[in-house]
Amino acid sequence: MWKDRKILVKGKVLSMKEFFQEAEKSGRRFSKMKFEEKIKALVELQKFAKKWNKRKDIIVWRSYE
Repeated sequence: MWKDRKILVKGKVLSMKEFFQEAEKSGRRFSKMKFEEKIKALVELQKFAKKWNKRKDIIVWRSYE
């Protein structure tokens, strides 16, 4: 069954059930962040995506601090 499958995440072996539990916890942490912190995280993800994909059509927002 799919719940019995194991995956490797950041050097830890997790079952699919454990993986989804961790993902849910991360979602809760993200929802408690302030709006400004969420925008900073989004900008960092956009920068990473642009470097990783090397595509020209990826937009990176400017952060005004």
